[in-house]
Amino acid sequence: MPSATYRLLWRAARERRQVTFVSDRKHREAYPVVLGYSATGEETLFAYQVGGHTSAGNKLPGWRCFYVNGIRELTSHKGGWL
Repeated sequence: MPSATYRLLWRAARERRQVTFVSDRKHREAYPVVLGYSATGEETLFAYQVGGHTSAGNKLPGWRCFYVNGIRELTSHKGGWL
């Protein structure tokens, strides 16, 4: 059964809502686009990140992949869509 975080992300993607969350101790603002599972079975999010912080060398906006179990403080809200 999918985790509560996965279900929240699925709903946000379905309703075309922007999400904010913390991953790798960085605040992220993104649009969830694809949810699935990695080759090892981990829940995975592919999103278009438009704000917040990103890893060194990456520019915003841009496509990012996140492991769902590393996402904290997840909220979704209405906002412009891609």
